Amino acid sequence: MPCCNHYPILKELLTRTEMIMEQLAMIKANQNSGGVTPQKVEGLPLNTVAALTGLEESLQNEDQEVELINYLGLVGGTDLKDCVWRVLKKVLTNDLARQLNWRRVNGKMPLSKLKLRHIIICAVRKNPLTSGASEADVEALIKRWLQLSGDREGGRKHRFSRGGPETQ
Repeated sequence: MPCCNHYPILKELLTRTEMIMEQLAMIKANQNSGGVTPQKVEGLPLNTVAALTGLEESLQNEDQEVELINYLGLVGGTDLKDCVWRVLKKVLTNDLARQLNWRRVNGKMPLSKLKLRHIIICAVRKNPLTSGASEADVEALIKRWLQLSGDREGGRKHRFSRGGPETQ
């Protein structure tokens, strides 16, 4: 009698294999559409507001915009949150993320007003697993990623070692 204990593992392997096949098909379709997919876009991840401003200026060129969308569209991810956060990590360093927020609050640069917002949404939608994502869902995840930037890379530990606010 065959053992049924392996069914969940086999189902997970099949699901992951299907995801990989879908992503591979997307990559092949992108290459066959005449778009050259760069291995790495120069200057990413951005680490200063000046670099971000420079990128915004370069995105006035439609070719630059398409190149960046194609590059970031290959980042992938297993679900919407994973995809959005992986794209953001490719584009922004955590130091720069701390200087941004969604709206212009506390003198920070607003990501909602930048062309980069549109680039991120388009890149996320290039992933077959997240192609149906709504703008609002992607924006909510961008906001959350920005909000948590202060806690990443030891930020929370550093804040609390200085006697910062209590944790919840």
